[in-house]
Amino acid sequence: MTVVDLGGNLFRSPVPAGGAVLNGAGECTGFLAAGEWGLAETPVFLTSTMQLGRVYDAACELLMAEEPGIGSDDVIIPIVAECDDSFLNDARRMQVTPGRRCRPRRGPGLGRRPRAGRRRGRAGTGMSCLGFKGGIGTASRLTPSGHTVGVLLLSNFGERDG
Repeated sequence: MTVVDLGGNLFRSPVPAGGAVLNGAGECTGFLAAGEWGLAETPVFLTSTMQLGRVYDAACELLMAEEPGIGSDDVIIPIVAECDDSFLNDARRMQVTPGRRCRPRRGPGLGRRPRAGRRRGRAGTGMSCLGFKGGIGTASRLTPSGHTVGVLLLSNFGERDG
């Protein structure tokens, strides 16, 4: 699992957000809300396909523990996206279980990275794109007005023919 921490208290101060799908069939909770409202009010949680619901629950629990207003002042719809890496990982093994929820820790790179068990791979490890290594990539730029624009890309589709 990978968590992209967008910084600050997103429940109290959401950040501008949007999304697009090209040649995709992946599931992402919170995607429609971010598209409609143009805002993200949670970090972005990335996990394997069959863990999406469990990570959604874990995200709610984690964020409610951090912000007491969640669930009483208003609700959240966590942004949780899935990556099908079933050829690399055991999709039938439920890696995020109620007894082993994600524990937040600070780390380099994308920010808060919960850990679940001993799995070392991050979301996107087993992705491929047209027969090449795919996965998750990020980029960001600082605008002349001082705002940061960030992009998160997940590529996982297609095969090379010929």
